Amino acid sequence: MNDRLNVPLKELLVLGAAGNKQDSQPGPVFEPFDWITPEAMASASWTRQAELRELCQARDVASGVAVLLEMLEREELDEGSEDSEGKAIPKLFDRAVRGNLQRLAVTSLHMLGETLDRRIARVNEDGQEREDS
Repeated sequence: MNDRLNVPLKELLVLGAAGNKQDSQPGPVFEPFDWITPEAMASASWTRQAELRELCQARDVASGVAVLLEMLEREELDEGSEDSEGKAIPKLFDRAVRGNLQRLAVTSLHMLGETLDRRIARVNEDGQEREDS
């Protein structure tokens, strides 16, 4: 994981993109989260970096869809239930939003599957997964 997420904002202002203290101008304060450390990404070849980005995107899609489906299931399980005060548990989503979220999940998983299919085809064409140095 990215250690910069645990750095206080005050320290981020004097850290550069690589997380090192800078004597001159500070680097960007915000960098998007990435599952791969900057050091690991920098040491990888261009081809490997593209593969690592695909893996990170697949991880994010899978996690996001899982949370979305858990929320939809929770809403179904709560239907007709009451809270501790005897009030009906409100719905999380109306019918239209629920449909949009379900289509988002389906489409995301189709896109993820297509990405993985291309990756599998490359591995099969090469006979093994590429490790560029």
